[in-house]
Amino acid sequence: YANARVFIDKIYPTSESRTQMRQNVAKIASSILIGFRSMLDQLDWMTAASKKGAYSKIDNLVKNIAYPDWITNDTQLTAYHKVIGRGTAEMLKKIFFSQNLGIEVNKDSYTTMVLKAQAFAAYTMWDALVAGPVNRVDFLGPPGTTNAWYQVRNAGTVCDTQTNYRNNGFDK
Repeated sequence: YANARVFIDKIYPTSESRTQMRQNVAKIASSILIGFRSMLDQLDWMTAASKKGAYSKIDNLVKNIAYPDWITNDTQLTAYHKVIGRGTAEMLKKIFFSQNLGIEVNKDSYTTMVLKAQAFAAYTMWDALVAGPVNRVDFLGPPGTTNAWYQVRNAGTVCDTQTNYRNNGFDK
């Protein structure tokens, strides 16, 4: 998330600009959900009970917009990345439960940085499986990546992207 913070600070430098961006995207998301509800209203093959369940899903969709709030909090951002400082070998041992990986960390070398970044990425993925109850508002990925790990899209396709998310996740 560190690179996301750099992006956010550059593109949306003030809390007002961040709030405005989120409000704009939330308005688009709400419009899409209103349109989806309208489409469901017109389906004559769905029973009233089925529509009620579908409306409930619409009403309870979690709307993660732009980035997690903690990214803009220096203390929380530092704490999130603190595990990187443990050292690559230690992180990899914790992830894969290995006694001896034979990895020596050369302080601050490019190779070390790459290994630490890879180990951190693996650690965060595996940690999510054992961290306890599921966090329904967790973004599960950096802001520059879209759901299902498609390529990043520009703002001109935000409606298409949001509609795609809604369709992919709605029937689960």
